[in-house]
Amino acid sequence: MENVNLILAENIFKHRKRSGLSQDELAQRLGVTFQAVSKWENAKAAPDIAFLPIMADIFGCYIEELFGRTVKTEIHFDLCTEFPFPDDTIMREVLCNGRKIIKINPIG
Repeated sequence: MENVNLILAENIFKHRKRSGLSQDELAQRLGVTFQAVSKWENAKAAPDIAFLPIMADIFGCYIEELFGRTVKTEIHFDLCTEFPFPDDTIMREVLCNGRKIIKINPIG
């Protein structure tokens, strides 16, 4: 089994790059130094557990994805019915595979 710190380090780097953030920009958003982010990405240290949900929000992913786990959030619905959330003013990004909702993310 691969070291959890290495997996976390790789995924912080991957998600930070995908989000178009520099180490310094991520550090500023988290209230830490860019050196701390560098240590996390090089598996020389791990972020405090309290930073994980904040990072997931910044990266637009689930905490589980930071640990390399696949998130299974499937919701089944008939195309002739309404989506499984109320009619409100929240914009959502919905990823479907056929008639199956795979992921729902609020936008904004």
